Amino acid sequence: VRSPRWAIPAYYDIRSELAFSNGIEDSKNRVDFTYTARPAIWKWNKWAIADRGENFREQLEKWGWMIDFYMNNGRRAIYADGSSIIDAHCRPENEIIHSCIPKAIISYERLGSTDKLIGEAETMKLANAMIEGRENEVPMAERGDWGC
Repeated sequence: VRSPRWAIPAYYDIRSELAFSNGIEDSKNRVDFTYTARPAIWKWNKWAIADRGENFREQLEKWGWMIDFYMNNGRRAIYADGSSIIDAHCRPENEIIHSCIPKAIISYERLGSTDKLIGEAETMKLANAMIEGRENEVPMAERGDWGC
């Protein structure tokens, strides 16, 4: 999980590099421009506060929905009457996933930390979550080689 403090501006950067395209073809045509430069701060500020901050609020709400999705085992919407939709990928009858309950919460910022101990601990958490109960299904390096 990436902190919304960094995730939302990064999302804006990508949208900007894709020229705010609204379709897959337009995005594919601009893929060579991604991760090449950041837009000026004033452009971020203008986008974030447009419509009284609605762009920022909308993205923060979507970030919250993503967290809710996993914390609620793949429930995509909870309606006023209490009903919800469970994503097809998260249903028990799904032959691949069976559940969307998180096995671990990995911090993007900690995973890439310049502090070696923090980065290694987060990498171990990720590796353990990937193989837990699936040791013969997920090809992994030997545990001794997991260090960053």
